[in-house]
Amino acid sequence: MARRLGMNKKTQKIMVYIMLISMLVTTLLAGASMFW
Repeated sequence: MARRLGMNKKTQKIMVYIMLISMLVTTLLAGASMFW
């Protein structure tokens, strides 16, 4: 894993963004369900 980190910095960034977006979406959905 440590070796692969240096090579795929862009992929790592994309994965982090996907995780953040998924978290935001889940929180938004939870809020919407609570309001409705």
